[in-house]
Amino acid sequence: MTTFPERPDRPEVPYPFPPYREPPRRTDPVLVPMVSLPEGDPGQRLFDRRTVMVSGPLGHDAASRLCAQLMALDGHSADDVDLIVNSPGGPIDEVVAVLDVIDLMRAKVNTACIGRARGTAGIVVAHGTGRRRAGPNATISLRCDAPAPTEGTADDLAQAAAELESLRRRLQDVLVRATGQAAAAVANELVHGAVHEAADALALGLIDEIGRATP
Repeated sequence: MTTFPERPDRPEVPYPFPPYREPPRRTDPVLVPMVSLPEGDPGQRLFDRRTVMVSGPLGHDAASRLCAQLMALDGHSADDVDLIVNSPGGPIDEVVAVLDVIDLMRAKVNTACIGRARGTAGIVVAHGTGRRRAGPNATISLRCDAPAPTEGTADDLAQAAAELESLRRRLQDVLVRATGQAAAAVANELVHGAVHEAADALALGLIDEIGRATP
C-alpha cells in the first residue's frame, strides 16, 4: 500500500490527493456534455463593454436611443466609447442632437462603419472624436436627401426651406472641421455626394483608418 506524507503546515489533515489508479475500462458510449453560452441581449453585452451599435434607419426613435446610450455611458465613466454604424441614415434634423451629445461628452467616441453609412449616418461616423474607422468593405456617403416641403402657406414653406438650409450650413461647418475639406467640397458632398469605398473615404478625411470595428 502506498502511503503519503502529511501536510507539514497542518499535520492533522492527511495528504489530500489519493494514489493514482488505472481507470476502469468503459464499455458504454462516452457522453459529451452540452455547453451553452449564457443567454442575454447582445446589445446589452456590447453596452457593458462601452460599445453602441446603430443598425437600421437613424430616425427619431433610433437617434433618441443613441443619445440616451451615449449620455449614460459618459455619465458612468470618461473612458472611450465605441460607436459602430451600419445604417442608411435618416432625417437630416435628427442627427443634430447626436452630434451635440458627442461634442458635450467627456469620453471620446471612436466611430466605425461596417457595411454602410449613408447621409446622416455617414456624418456621425465622420464626427467621431476619437478614432474613426471603416471596414475594408464598408461604404460611406454624406448625401442627405431632404425634400423641400410642399404643403402649407407660402410663409410656412419659406420658413421650412430656411430651416433646412440652416441645418445644411451647420452640418457643413461640422464636416469642414472633421474632414479638413473646403466648404465648397463639403457642400457638394451633402447635396450630390457619391457613395465612397473605404479607401476614398480615407482620402476625403471621413475616416482615419481602415480596419476592424471594435466588437
